[in-house]
Amino acid sequence: MQTVQGASLGKMVTTHAMFLANVSRHFVSLEIEPMLEAVGRAALCILGDICVVDRIWGVTPTRILEVRATQDASMEDPADLVSVTRGEISVAGERSRISVPIGVGGDRYGTISFAKNDGLVHTAADLALAQELSDRMALSIRNVREHKRLVDALCDRERLISIAAHELRGPLCAVRLCLQSLQRSRVALAPKASRMLEIMIKEERRVARLIDDLLDLGRIRSGQLGLELSSFERASYTLRTCSKLIAGSSATIATVVGACDTCRTADAAAGVSGSA
Repeated sequence: MQTVQGASLGKMVTTHAMFLANVSRHFVSLEIEPMLEAVGRAALCILGDICVVDRIWGVTPTRILEVRATQDASMEDPADLVSVTRGEISVAGERSRISVPIGVGGDRYGTISFAKNDGLVHTAADLALAQELSDRMALSIRNVREHKRLVDALCDRERLISIAAHELRGPLCAVRLCLQSLQRSRVALAPKASRMLEIMIKEERRVARLIDDLLDLGRIRSGQLGLELSSFERASYTLRTCSKLIAGSSATIATVVGACDTCRTADAAAGVSGSA
């Protein structure tokens, strides 16, 4: 008898382990309700004929999920289940129910319950499986919320960068006009003043490129970045732009012909040359 019971217990443990392995793929979902439904449906074949998830919206207990294996399967009202704080097995006649909380404390999401009416009582192993499911659901829900928080923070940051870049364009245009006016002035500048003017013009262009890069970052994220492609022979341009880097060396650059955005490629090559 003990051998039969041991074999039955071993089979149950194996079944539960295989079930957890099969449903693990659902816990990586970034949508909470589809994840709950997929796991609940998969668990019906083991834990019961009906699965429900209840939680409190504001002050009202609400059933956000109900999946059934049979049409006559029933479950208590959400108000009777949502307050469950620890796993429990409830038996009434031939009906057996398991309820476990999803998350604890501030991370409490709700309660998941399974019920069956086949005369078989849920076991401690079934309760342990339901608890493991709820723990994994709680972790998945926490990951989804954290992902959403990070995405929202990233969107806010990019929106702030885009606004700042647009706002900087106005003052920078005024600075550019002033520098161009000084550059075109017929009044002779002292050598030191002339050198300072060249530095300011160079730095103004550098800031302008930085602002364009910030705006391009927002366009890339929104899928609105437009490229003006044209035929481009990379080696010849690289040799012209980076001549200071390769002067006096025996380095050779293979010729590559293709299509690219000439303006952005030029800025990239100039940036490499300048940083070096």
